Amino acid sequence: MNNRYRISLLATLFILTAASLLRAQPSVDSAAKRLVLRDKRLFDSIAIRRDTTFRRDETHPLPEHLPGSWSPEFPTNFARRPLLKMEDSPPFLLNYDRADGFFLGVGDNLPATQFLEKRIQGYFGFGYAFGSHYWQVYGGLSRDFLSTTTPLRIGGEGHILTDTRDAWKVERFENSLDALLAGVDSRDYYQRKGYSLSIEQFLSPRIGVRGEFRSDRYINSRREVGWSLFGPKQPFRDVQGIQEGRLTSAAVGLVMDFMSLRSWSETEFGLETEAEWGSLDGRFAQYVLDLRLKTVAIDPWLSLAVHGRVGSATGAAPLQKLFTIGGWGTLPGYPQNAYQGNRMALLQTDLLIAPFADSRFLHNLRVIFSNDFGAVTTADSAAGPLAGIPTDPALFLYSPGIYVGTPAGQFRIGYAFRTDIFRDPRLIIRLNQVF
Repeated sequence: MNNRYRISLLATLFILTAASLLRAQPSVDSAAKRLVLRDKRLFDSIAIRRDTTFRRDETHPLPEHLPGSWSPEFPTNFARRPLLKMEDSPPFLLNYDRADGFFLGVGDNLPATQFLEKRIQGYFGFGYAFGSHYWQVYGGLSRDFLSTTTPLRIGGEGHILTDTRDAWKVERFENSLDALLAGVDSRDYYQRKGYSLSIEQFLSPRIGVRGEFRSDRYINSRREVGWSLFGPKQPFRDVQGIQEGRLTSAAVGLVMDFMSLRSWSETEFGLETEAEWGSLDGRFAQYVLDLRLKTVAIDPWLSLAVHGRVGSATGAAPLQKLFTIGGWGTLPGYPQNAYQGNRMALLQTDLLIAPFADSRFLHNLRVIFSNDFGAVTTADSAAGPLAGIPTDPALFLYSPGIYVGTPAGQFRIGYAFRTDIFRDPRLIIRLNQVF
């Protein structure tokens, strides 16, 4: 990141942050009420505190919050925050990365007013990538059966698009903005063409079990562009290769979502896990578990966020089913995706302190201390899924960080460090939920 970009971006962010902190603040409770009434798809992690008078009674959920009658938020079928995100969301209106260059497209839900009463949900979109010179198209349709509160959902999807295994680390919009401004693209890419069929049984509006059949042809992407506003002459690294071919697999998973439409004062908890069995040139299995917890420890002075992720790939797992750590989303002080293996363990914590909680103008300012630990190892392909998962502290890399940001850390600016060797700290600017 060169000095010209750093100075200009810091100045812009300083102005935006100062304006946000100094402007007159309405009460969080009344603002939350208005937002929920206006948009039922609200994700309110930024509103950490909320009056108990507006708390949802989860034993009697509001009808509009039920998955069986939810107005879909593109591209998901109801307001549930995906945690695993081993596949990217479909491309939005405008995107920029080193594999596709500029992407311009359109996409949205199928008309909810026409399909909602039939318990049908769907989405469709298409667009053109000017760097890789190919059209991308995607669409999906699902229908709920049986109970409206705990429906059985059956659906299918088709797609021809550029995908990444790094969507859980960096959101598409944030990565696109950073690539365009600074020439920093933090994700690896490949093309994926195929379809999937799914069945999901909700045990409650927040808990569900899911099964899916997938059939995709994987094709290598390559670096197609070399331009950014403030980056060097060739800002982008090459795109890492994958194993090409037709991959078919079956997957089962469990989702527990006590995060969506919840504030940290009620404690947010999320768990998603998936086991996938498939074959490309040989049989493989992949197991991933993601766990998240966010809570106010000392109101209003101290909040805590914890993220744990464990992965294991066995058998003849192709490159796109292995695990990488380093850089944004995992160990910010280290190079992006510099470490790879078929076993992974990651633990991240954020401590958010409000030093001016009683201040009229600075009560939204947070000082954030992050501590990120991660390790990948390579175990024998015939070993069991638990064999070789990193547990020895000596195997873990450690990346501490210190930032200033917003109440939930969604925007933050500061420095992250690597501790294995001496290097200057890395300037980190995040514009999206870190985890």
